[in-house]
Amino acid sequence: MTQHEQQARVLVEAYLGGRRVPETMQTLIERAVAARLLAGLEPALDAILQGDLDAFAEATAGRDGDGIATASPGSHEGDSGPATSTEVHWSTLE
Repeated sequence: MTQHEQQARVLVEAYLGGRRVPETMQTLIERAVAARLLAGLEPALDAILQGDLDAFAEATAGRDGDGIATASPGSHEGDSGPATSTEVHWSTLE
């Protein structure tokens, strides 16, 4: 692993702050961040990449290590409201 790849991993993991995303998505974003670091572009973890991480981290919330939903579709702790279309979409991919 190159220095840029290591720096990219640290940046992505720090941004996630313990949240998880699918391994493939994290790898792709780390590669994009490494390429931005190598090219000298700043910020290396730009708003678009942050948005992608946020979207996938939220979409995988409530799933165990195998990607299996651990709660019924649309349910959240402390939330008794109806599911949004995004929640329904992600819950039906399995």
